[in-house]
Amino acid sequence: MALTCKQCGTNIPAPSEDQSWARCPNCQTVMNLSEAESFSDLSQVGAFLPPGMKLRRLSDGLQLTYNWFNPSYLGLAFMALVWTGAIVGGFNDFGWWLLVVPHFWVGVGMGAVALINLINRTRITITPDKLSIVHFPIPFPFYRRFDPILLKQLYVREVKHQHKSSVSYTYDLYVTTWSGRSHKLVSKIKATHLALALEKEIERFLGIKDQSMPGEFRWLSERENRQLWQTWQGLAKALSLKFDPGPFLEKSMVAGVYRGYNLQVAAFYSSQHRRACTRIQLAPASPPLEASPRFTPEDLPDLPLSSQQILSLLTSGDIPREKGAQIKVSADAQKIYYEHSQIIADVQQLRQMCDWVVNLAEGYAKLRAIGAEAVPALETLAAKPEHVLNAAARQLIQDIAADTTTRLGHQPDSFYCRRCLTRCAAHTGQVTLIKTVTYYGCRTCRQSRALLEWIGPVVAVLDSRMTEKWVEQAGAVRVNWLLQRVLFDFEAVEIVQASDEDIERFAVQVGNDTDPLRQPYYKEMSCRIGLSCHLSDNSLRVLRSIFGSVERGPLLADVSETATDDRREIEDQEQSVSGSIAAS
Repeated sequence: MALTCKQCGTNIPAPSEDQSWARCPNCQTVMNLSEAESFSDLSQVGAFLPPGMKLRRLSDGLQLTYNWFNPSYLGLAFMALVWTGAIVGGFNDFGWWLLVVPHFWVGVGMGAVALINLINRTRITITPDKLSIVHFPIPFPFYRRFDPILLKQLYVREVKHQHKSSVSYTYDLYVTTWSGRSHKLVSKIKATHLALALEKEIERFLGIKDQSMPGEFRWLSERENRQLWQTWQGLAKALSLKFDPGPFLEKSMVAGVYRGYNLQVAAFYSSQHRRACTRIQLAPASPPLEASPRFTPEDLPDLPLSSQQILSLLTSGDIPREKGAQIKVSADAQKIYYEHSQIIADVQQLRQMCDWVVNLAEGYAKLRAIGAEAVPALETLAAKPEHVLNAAARQLIQDIAADTTTRLGHQPDSFYCRRCLTRCAAHTGQVTLIKTVTYYGCRTCRQSRALLEWIGPVVAVLDSRMTEKWVEQAGAVRVNWLLQRVLFDFEAVEIVQASDEDIERFAVQVGNDTDPLRQPYYKEMSCRIGLSCHLSDNSLRVLRSIFGSVERGPLLADVSETATDDRREIEDQEQSVSGSIAAS
């Protein structure tokens, strides 16, 4: 395939069959073979052009049109109208002699200036044989038309705008003639890559070879640009990705699927750092991440995860310590951005960064699945604005809050933590100093992934013969405190088989319980003692001092070996008792 550089006309050697780009050996311009008809992708120009500017492609060139509308001239127009009206009304007897009154022409001049800056437009037409600048509908004296042979170079300048508490930058496009004079074509362009794209596009149409100019704005020098592309080629080969050089640096990238994620490595210009920077973008490949992964009771560890364990899940390996590095995470981690404050031109360093971002995405998904238990540790990171994971921690807290609110927020007290057997409740998460969110989890350990949904009563059972930690029986969940050994949420007590020492330990825990939700109800609870359980008088006195009523009678566990009819009768009694507990 024969190729000719559209910048300088040099013949370009034929690329290999699997190569999607070619470089001019003379001016180093890169051609995208899949878009050989046009160097620049200006499909998103409208989002970055100054207000009122439009770009239209012609059959043989480009046409830029922008209006001059400036709302600050509305006041001048009103003043000119009042001024001229007062002059005409006050000197209407002068007739045509009014034209010699200087004040009249002052008003007309103000009106003309205001009108021009409110309705006038400028049209810049670029074709291979001309570059013309026309102002309309009110003719303006500065009409320009340039013969391409007289044009030496187009270049971009950066303009700094100082505000009261901030600084912003825009970009102006200039054309220079061989006589040394510079003329501004377009001003106040908001995006760097658009200004550079317009420069390259116009130079392509006019056949002007790109050269450096004094005061010109450039991302990278040609040498740095070539070095960066070599690095990206090496990265693409190492990670089995695709390198697309693009028409210019902003559109160049390394992209593909890496470790189950859509990965993109690209460059952008940072107004904050005043230089070109590196951006790594990650998005989950199909299928997308699950909204709320489910856990079985076996997945839940016996002890809550420590803050160190939770934070270690967010990222494995060393955390980047480069000054100015930033992490940005969208909702549900559908997109993760890592922005490095410099251009990374080392293949190994880029590969480590890509692995770190993928580790972050995997850790993010794990912590989101862990849920509310991770929030306190994440709040520590959210309170450190200088930490590279600060933004990720803040977004993760909000994602956990949204997920737990959807699953548990409608009736949190009907969910019990399988670890603590404590009801779920609302907690407040601190995202920033002024922003908080509400999330739901166990009232004790805050975990929200392994829960028991139960709306009936829960009974605390002391039975040394009971081997299960808890069972659902006769319309109630019966939890063996002798195996649990810590307090939980319950509405009644059944003592089937326990020693005085067990009663004493249980009573000490209940007496010292400071839980604000459980404490008021102990005096209203019933404590039933089985017929086969023989307690000392002291144990009975202790129980009566804690609970509202202490009674002895047959329990379901006492008749496990009795006749079926007798057992069914006691089960009915137990269900009626459970129903009365639930109703109370």
